Amino acid sequence: MLILISACSLFACQNGKNIQKTGGDSTVADAKNGLSASAQQTIPFIVADHYFVNNTVNTVDNPKITTKSGFDKIFGEAAVMGKNGEPTSIDFTRQYVVAVVNPETDAETTLIPVGLQRDGSGDLIFTYQEKIGEKQSYIMKPCLLIIVDKKFDGNIRLKKIH
Repeated sequence: MLILISACSLFACQNGKNIQKTGGDSTVADAKNGLSASAQQTIPFIVADHYFVNNTVNTVDNPKITTKSGFDKIFGEAAVMGKNGEPTSIDFTRQYVVAVVNPETDAETTLIPVGLQRDGSGDLIFTYQEKIGEKQSYIMKPCLLIIVDKKFDGNIRLKKIH
């Protein structure tokens, strides 16, 4: 019998640590995105840990979430015991969230951030990788959340690489 887990699964929505991405690997990501080095700007972000997708949510219409109330309609907090067990703090007066939410699956699925760049037209392209593992005995909604400073505003486009 499958047990429905309404969470992104603790390991799918959290990638171990809060990571400040500064773009050291942007050349690889840019080539995969089809961006030229002169037409893009690497944007820093922080991976948000310890959140899950509410079980009432099937899809996210817009990956850019700019308010706490909008965020709370989609995600819940999943604090765990131990060091760094609290959800990553988000200050919606200064930051917004980019959310990648996959459909429910019974396969172990991890979403990995690759990079965030501004393209020549001013859009922000968030590149991520999806790793699918073995079948599990429960269902999960894989997700990946990143926190971006509002000074880096723009339309968000998601790009999955394999």
